[in-house]
Amino acid sequence: MIPGRGDPIPFDVRLPGLEGATAVIRFTLVAMLLLPLVGCASPTWRRHEALQRNRSLQVELERLAVRGEPVMAGYSHPAHLSRTEVASLLGDISYLSHTGADARPAIPAEICDDLARSIVMGLGQAEPSDRIRFSLSHQSRTLFLFPSSTTTRGIAYVDADGSLNVALDVVDMQLDFEQERWGDPTRRTLTRGRLVPPSTGGLVIDGNGREKPLWVHAPVTLHAARVQDPIEERLAEVETVARPRPTVESPKAATPAETDQETPGIPDREILERLRFLEELYRDGKIDRASYEEIRRSLLFPEGGGEG
Repeated sequence: MIPGRGDPIPFDVRLPGLEGATAVIRFTLVAMLLLPLVGCASPTWRRHEALQRNRSLQVELERLAVRGEPVMAGYSHPAHLSRTEVASLLGDISYLSHTGADARPAIPAEICDDLARSIVMGLGQAEPSDRIRFSLSHQSRTLFLFPSSTTTRGIAYVDADGSLNVALDVVDMQLDFEQERWGDPTRRTLTRGRLVPPSTGGLVIDGNGREKPLWVHAPVTLHAARVQDPIEERLAEVETVARPRPTVESPKAATPAETDQETPGIPDREILERLRFLEELYRDGKIDRASYEEIRRSLLFPEGGGEG
């Protein structure tokens, strides 16, 4: 029966040559109605708290949430790690390009310390629904001597087995406008090639038994509380002493005997200036990392303290 003009068309009307299509039409309509609802209810990663922002390094916490409510991601957070151990692991990760070029550090040596410090600070205050997201910018010269900026970015977290995971989606790439939008390195990568993991770790294997080429993991030492780093503590002490203080009228002038009792050695203000100069030499590539660490430690602990 063909409906007359003005009569409602029944939902299960069959078109010539499309017998049996009613179920397909119904399924399509239901899917179109439910798809927006499913999308709204899907967990998504949202920026939560900035940890460090400067010209070369951006680090922040991101949180997995549904409609603003945190969702457990299964991470062992908060996690208290050693900055020295994390910096060593980051420095041991190499990158092999798909072009067959020699392996090179995935994280530039001059940024490893700063990145490790931010990761350790972030993971120490992270919730089980949080992870670290970072982006590194490198300035270099092109063939025609024009400055060029490349990016390396990824995420970091401690899994339920106590391993530090580092997944990258971009390694030393120039990004266009669309590529600058953050993705999820555990799902999709933009850079071809693979990482060479630290000697104590390996590449992550997915549920199908395939290696994730830009995702590494390595066991780390989990501490019950924040790790006390003697170098960081001494540096904080030097910066505190060297900070200008308001002038306060002294009740009495110091006697020569009291002056002679002052701690011998280099004044803390001069130590701070030398540390800043040392940092410039290291960033400019004038000294290698081993020399930088050795001189930095000798400035902070001139009598051999803080070892171990």
